[in-house]
Amino acid sequence: MNGIFVAILAQSMLLFGAPAGFNQPGSSSATSEYLDRVSTETVQKSINLKPGGLILLDTELGNISVKEYDGSEVKIELTLRGTPDGIANFHFTHNFFGSQLTLKGWYEKGEPAGGRALSQVEFVVMVPRGSPCSVRAVTKQGNICAAVSSDMKDVELITETGSVRLELPSDLSANIEASTSELGGVKITPSTALSTNCPSYEIRRDNYLKAKMNGGGSVITAYSGLGNVYVEIDPGEPDSRS
Repeated sequence: MNGIFVAILAQSMLLFGAPAGFNQPGSSSATSEYLDRVSTETVQKSINLKPGGLILLDTELGNISVKEYDGSEVKIELTLRGTPDGIANFHFTHNFFGSQLTLKGWYEKGEPAGGRALSQVEFVVMVPRGSPCSVRAVTKQGNICAAVSSDMKDVELITETGSVRLELPSDLSANIEASTSELGGVKITPSTALSTNCPSYEIRRDNYLKAKMNGGGSVITAYSGLGNVYVEIDPGEPDSRS
């Protein structure tokens, strides 16, 4: 069996909780039982959001990626991987009113054994390039990666248990505030980025950063409860690492 896949599976079970009714993760019987039942389901939505609109994503489980693409509509893609009952018990809704798009994801409580049989929950939010909008993304269990561009307005990213990765172009004009609990820290790459792009900045206790980038502009905030916040300036090709 592919050792890398097994390692990823074990890490995912730690994040989302071991499927009830299965043997303990790490045993060959648990892995075999899970793989016999696992499947993948993808949900896609396209919304014509007015320029200057707001995207709100609040999910109980899952990683979140925010990025731009060449198109005219906001695209949402949700990928679920797990057993049929695990997938069926994760709920996703979207509501569109005026200039606000609200997305919610949650896991049904009080389900029978096998209910938490999910190894992957992934949200991808794709924003049309050149169409200014604001984004607020919150996950209780998961990582967040956002490739922020000068087209975006305010961006707020919050995770309770994962990490946040901010990918920023060097010409971005923004007010940045990044923080974590005492269990994490704020990491800046490259190390010279602040002195080069942010003449005005403040760092406290390695887990708080407040900076005015290129004179300031849009407001970008990021917070992690148990992980780190990574601020990468000119990181190269955007990706969904976390």
